[in-house]
Amino acid sequence: MLGMNHPDTGISYNNIGSVYNDQGKYNEALNYYFKSLEIIEAFLGNNHPNTGLIYKNIGSVFMSQERYDEALKYFFKSLKIREDMLGMNHPDTGASYNNIGSVYNNQGKYDEALNYHFKSLEIREVTLGINHPDIVTSYNNIGLVYDNQGKYEEALNYHFKSLEIQETTLGINHPSTLAS
Repeated sequence: MLGMNHPDTGISYNNIGSVYNDQGKYNEALNYYFKSLEIIEAFLGNNHPNTGLIYKNIGSVFMSQERYDEALKYFFKSLKIREDMLGMNHPDTGASYNNIGSVYNNQGKYDEALNYHFKSLEIREVTLGINHPDIVTSYNNIGLVYDNQGKYEEALNYHFKSLEIQETTLGINHPSTLAS
């Protein structure tokens, strides 16, 4: 009824791509994400939050494939849209900074990784509060970068901060706390 070029059809392509991505079928995921992107850009433009979401999804696939330069290209496109359309103090903007920091960490560009992870943490603290699960993710990611640098005291400091939030918000017997 809606047709092949309707935005809802584009979102359906995106959702199918997400399932393929979850299954590790990255080429199939990319095919559906790019179909989605084509439809969404045609109807909503290059600077719409849904376009930013699809860019993020494409970047995530490239990151999973260890195609880091391509991942960064799409994560930066997503970040630009999120900054422009949602503002600097939006959780999705913080997530974009986190994604870029993770790519830089995987590339061994630790100073850049820390810059983006700290920016993500700053945004998340302002928008989500200090006990939100995304703060836990930020602390863990910062700890991972420090660990990769061999800065073990700093790494432990951030991992302990993460654990403290989990124990406070979830309890010491929660599966997420036990996994930390």
